[in-house]
Amino acid sequence: MMNGLTRLNPRTLALMHGSAFSGDGGKMLGDLAKVMQELAVKDAL
Repeated sequence: MMNGLTRLNPRTLALMHGSAFSGDGGKMLGDLAKVMQELAVKDAL
């Protein structure tokens, strides 16, 4: 799912009840996906 969102290359990301991010949203989502994967692997150990 995150990879699909990353490929959209969004310029603005907004949370439902929080701040908005303006910039390279594709990179930000890709970085977030990497961290989530790393944490999932750690938890599996």
